[in-house]
Amino acid sequence: MVGAVFSYIIWFRGIEKLPVVTISFLGFLSTLSACILGYLFLKQTFSLLQLLGACTIIIAVWLSIPRSLILGRRLHNI
Repeated sequence: MVGAVFSYIIWFRGIEKLPVVTISFLGFLSTLSACILGYLFLKQTFSLLQLLGACTIIIAVWLSIPRSLILGRRLHNI
């Protein structure tokens, strides 16, 4: 129960700060994290097709982040 409450707090705090387009792609990460956790802790298998799908999800989320947001963070950190 505590883990669920904590994850919802993090989720809603994160969607306040991210662009809408990026948030729409983050739902795909839920499936990806379930597959990875199943592989690590439950010894489930990962097929080549699943690995290809996981890479596609990661690339799609990365491409959904506006370039101005990435550049703004880099310039702010310098």
